[in-house]
Amino acid sequence: MLDTYTQEMADGYREEITSQTLGREAERSAVVQALLEGDRDPLAIAAAGAPQVMRAVARTTLGALDRVAERDRSLLLDTFAAWLDADGSADRAAAALFCHPNTVRHRLRRLQDQTGRSLSRPRELAELTLALEVDRRITDPARRRSGPGPGPVDGDQE
Repeated sequence: MLDTYTQEMADGYREEITSQTLGREAERSAVVQALLEGDRDPLAIAAAGAPQVMRAVARTTLGALDRVAERDRSLLLDTFAAWLDADGSADRAAAALFCHPNTVRHRLRRLQDQTGRSLSRPRELAELTLALEVDRRITDPARRRSGPGPGPVDGDQE
């Protein structure tokens, strides 16, 4: 059962969808789906709320990762996501990823080097976090990366 706020938001978006063109329907459906699933994460809703703008933000923020191998890109983003889920703890992220904490730190440095953004600067961390959310939630399926699979990846050091 959805709480009143979430239900009202989902109903409002549903009404908006019916009044929009088919192309806009697909974009808004991500927001409705997030709300129906009870996702109250503001970043997730923001990422799905303005898909064209958010795709541009993600391209600007993560575009440099297109120059690395697919597997490396996925690994860097998966590591960043695990680090965020672990509240910035390399030790807890490493436990979730089944690797050494120094491997997590190394991958995060590689992410910073590739994107030109620092995880220690709040605005840049927010940009990376939002871009990750966009990449995970609304990126075209053809561009979506599969998981990195087992084993080390180019540039991993322990």
